[in-house]
Amino acid sequence: MKLYNFHMSISNSLEANLTQGAADINPINQQKLTAVPASGHSRTEIDWIQKVKTIFEKNLNNYSLSIEQIAHEMHISPRQFQRRVKQLTGLSPKLFLQEYRLQKAQMFLNTQKYHTVKETARAAGFKNSRYFSRLFRKHFGVSPSSLLKKQNLSPLQGKMSD
Repeated sequence: MKLYNFHMSISNSLEANLTQGAADINPINQQKLTAVPASGHSRTEIDWIQKVKTIFEKNLNNYSLSIEQIAHEMHISPRQFQRRVKQLTGLSPKLFLQEYRLQKAQMFLNTQKYHTVKETARAAGFKNSRYFSRLFRKHFGVSPSSLLKKQNLSPLQGKMSD
């Protein structure tokens, strides 16, 4: 049994930190992977995954972060790290990190933390903004630039109707 079962869900249950502007995107394109804790797992396993996410967060804008570095911080061998992440999440460590970074990038875009796609990509740990844009579009069904434009227009649209 996996600690996290990744499944597709329609964006009616977007996290609280997403802004209203993101809700204007076509719901079919708002599909994303969400992590749902599976039952029957020990507190130790849940804490272990949380520790991995803490390392991800601490190194979020480090685009050269490697599995070896993460394993070293977790005090296990890279191979054991790979096995454990795969066992608990169903994803390879590389994909688990990529998923984490994409979710962070989506949050950055929705909260307008950064003003350009390039800034957002770098902040989320992607060295190449074109690669980031392709991944983001494939994952969320919308380009980061169009999401950023939509977010930037939202306050203006509210002022125009006043």
